[in-house]
Amino acid sequence: MMRQLFTFSRRLLPLMAGLVLAFSPAVAQAGFAGPSAITIDGTFTDWVVDGVNVYSRTDGYTPNGALNKAPDITRIWSAMSAANGTSPVSSGNLLQNVYFRFDTATTSFSAKQAYWVQLNLGAANPGYADHALQFWVDYSANPSVTIVLYEYTGSYPAMGAFTSSAITARVANRSGYGTSDANAAGSWAQNGTTYSFEAKIPIGWYSSTYGGAVKDDGTGAGLVASAVFSSTGSSGSKGTISDQLDDGSQNPYFSLGNAVTGDTTFVAGNAGGKAFSVSASVATLTPVAGASDSITLTVRDYLGNTDATFTGTKNVTISGFLAAPNGSYGSFNGVTLNGSPQTISVSFVNGVATVPLIL
Repeated sequence: MMRQLFTFSRRLLPLMAGLVLAFSPAVAQAGFAGPSAITIDGTFTDWVVDGVNVYSRTDGYTPNGALNKAPDITRIWSAMSAANGTSPVSSGNLLQNVYFRFDTATTSFSAKQAYWVQLNLGAANPGYADHALQFWVDYSANPSVTIVLYEYTGSYPAMGAFTSSAITARVANRSGYGTSDANAAGSWAQNGTTYSFEAKIPIGWYSSTYGGAVKDDGTGAGLVASAVFSSTGSSGSKGTISDQLDDGSQNPYFSLGNAVTGDTTFVAGNAGGKAFSVSASVATLTPVAGASDSITLTVRDYLGNTDATFTGTKNVTISGFLAAPNGSYGSFNGVTLNGSPQTISVSFVNGVATVPLIL
């Protein structure tokens, strides 16, 4: 019996690590782009909002000091690619790249300008940032878009509070900023009457190599959160915030990207009822074969508080679980498991769901 218990506990641990709340159907974008769907060439024609692979958000507020200038962000675009261009990612369909595009309001891109994507890569608690990407756009430099991933080395700041903690460069697409990785690339160009730039970041930048918790096979951190800013800083410098991606009431938008399914959405910082992450706890890590164990799922908002407004039937995707010696997987919420990953409907009340698990 002890050997049986050990086998089942080994199956339970990866299942717990692979629980991902699917933000459906209330998402505006779902799925991954293919590995060559977006090219970084400054033409922007492959950034198509088709409800499948690319998501964009228009900035709803612009400070007077940034109006119609290079720091004035008018729109942000995001996408993720997987090897097969399908969802979900797995060991046979690896997550590959993260893409960003910034549209600006300037018609004359003569100024050097810093743009930032503040990130929660699973190392910090929900509502806090553990990393930040800097895009330094300089039309006269090579590369013209320097991309640097910084890790917060002091206390983790709240999302949207960019200047409150020290950062250290971990990896960049040029030398002098930690590890050099030319697989990251950026390009800027005139886009109609204004200027835009686009960038590609390998998913390995989000991994434990540089302090993140995202894994390309979907077994790591399932949710990547971000907030977008421009700043007065130079290359390698934070400076002060010039503009940020806001709703019409100057509440910053947070992007929530599901690293397993590709689902992406934006929520405003004052939207306390919007889910930011989901955590799971289990009654026992050594359940008896065939006996019911309880999994408690807790949905938290962007500040890390239990989201009391999150109620109703939602989809939960579980992955990474293994078969028992007899080939069976057990059941989750009364649904027979037949292989990883699997999506199952779960009923939430005030941000919490308790689900029976039988192994």
